[in-house]
Amino acid sequence: GAFRAEARRGAPDRGLLPRVFGAAAESCRRHLGLLPYPAQYAAAASLTRCEIVQMNTGEGKSLTAVLPACRMALDGRGVHVITVNEYLARRDYEANRPVFEALGLSVGLSLSGMNAEEKQAAYGADITYATATELGFDYL
Repeated sequence: GAFRAEARRGAPDRGLLPRVFGAAAESCRRHLGLLPYPAQYAAAASLTRCEIVQMNTGEGKSLTAVLPACRMALDGRGVHVITVNEYLARRDYEANRPVFEALGLSVGLSLSGMNAEEKQAAYGADITYATATELGFDYL
């Protein structure tokens, strides 16, 4: 709650970002047994500045995405975490849901075949996992 209030008041990221990343990393440690590496923190910080980041297979894109998703969700505009297929969307949603919920953030999942009510609930969350294809069709 405190982070969300700071973000909505327009607190500068230089003070807020390290604390949000720290809380998110601790939640990852507790719920996933993983801590981000320095390169993942750097990539996460770049993503919060809306910069493009390229990471290779095995460099921890799924874990990296948790950090900026936490920070950006605090602004109340909704965050979309895009995956290449439904398997990864579901896997990352299920794995990371406890991380986000421990921080007071809601998380949703949009998959093909869901009805309008399920889609509405997914997109009403602070953070929504989906494929690029599904996001496109949902938008239309």
